[in-house]
Amino acid sequence: MSRPQIAHLDMDTFFVSVERVLDPRLLGRPVVIGADPRGRGVLCATSYEARKFGVHAAMPVAWARHRLPPETAWLRPTPEAYSAYSTAIHELLRQDLPAVHQTSIDEFDLDLSGCETLLGDLHDYGQRIQKTVRKEFGLPSTFGLSTNRLVSKIAVGTAKPYGSIEIPAGHEASFLAPLPVERLPGVGKTTRKRLLELGIHTVGDLAACSLQTLQTALGSNGILLNERARGIDRAPRPDAFSPRRRSSISRDVTLPRDSEDPTLLRTHLSQLVESGCQELRTLRCTARTITVRIRYSDFITRSRSSTRASTDIDLEIFDTSRTLLENLIDRRVRIRLIGIRLSNLQSRDEGLLDFQDSWSCWKRVLHATDRITQRHGPRTVRFGRSLIGESRPDPCDLFSPPKRSPQ
Repeated sequence: MSRPQIAHLDMDTFFVSVERVLDPRLLGRPVVIGADPRGRGVLCATSYEARKFGVHAAMPVAWARHRLPPETAWLRPTPEAYSAYSTAIHELLRQDLPAVHQTSIDEFDLDLSGCETLLGDLHDYGQRIQKTVRKEFGLPSTFGLSTNRLVSKIAVGTAKPYGSIEIPAGHEASFLAPLPVERLPGVGKTTRKRLLELGIHTVGDLAACSLQTLQTALGSNGILLNERARGIDRAPRPDAFSPRRRSSISRDVTLPRDSEDPTLLRTHLSQLVESGCQELRTLRCTARTITVRIRYSDFITRSRSSTRASTDIDLEIFDTSRTLLENLIDRRVRIRLIGIRLSNLQSRDEGLLDFQDSWSCWKRVLHATDRITQRHGPRTVRFGRSLIGESRPDPCDLFSPPKRSPQ
């Protein structure tokens, strides 16, 4: 039986790269995605140019604002575009490979075991994948290959950006040994601190540490980390990868200022519903469960859910969401954040639209507007209720180029 060969393909700065494909004017500039520079919240993605200034994802906007130069492009996320490109890349990979597993929106595991006769040298094949993705979509990626998913994923982290790497069988432990111990999955801040107290700084130190010492310090997790440090991945081999199936779609927004204005709150809720429903239709799904979440200015967070007939129609989901929001607000405290979650997703055949029911007209309208927004941007066509209370243009619109969807 041939030795397993598991590859990991990671799209480099995926959100930023998609925005740059859609607007080449962003090339070479620091780019941050996730918030209004004059607002609040945190960043969800940054370009390598921005990271040179010490800015990274999950950093509060207020901190990043004072570190970045004036030419920085501040963008609101366009999840519909990211989802469309992710789906297109997945479909491209599955043309050659039946065993493709999407682990996140921008990461893919490929089981290449026994495929040498069909694909040739597997490392060369990985580089061909990178070139194809770059040619078809204009997106850079990094490729890693080893005998298991754990080592391949870690290897990709050492080869970024835009690189490729192969760890030959039998060299897993020696490759991992010099890396900082926090590079291992499962080593967070607390575990790292405990390991440093034991004098363990590198993965090699962890691999050489006695199991008794690790078990005393970390319990059963210590045994697991020792195996990972030696390049052993106990996760079942993905003999039959399946396409990644989304379990939910989430959207949230931190308000520019804490508010209790019901009109403004409904405006933001409508915008979240529009974005979530567009992604539902892109994924060819409908949702049965709708959850609305709010966070008060004192950071108390509450949520309510409702399960109903499955739908992807904005008006139906908004009506339910609005009722949930009204029932949630039971304190005389301003609200800081609103979010929605669409879950209990069910697949829907895009080609079988029922134009005979009571929503037939809206289905035609929504599918037409989806095509417009995929080409020209998520804020090209809006419901009127999503514009109420907007007193000034969004400053991020200065950097919102015409959008196109992957062909």
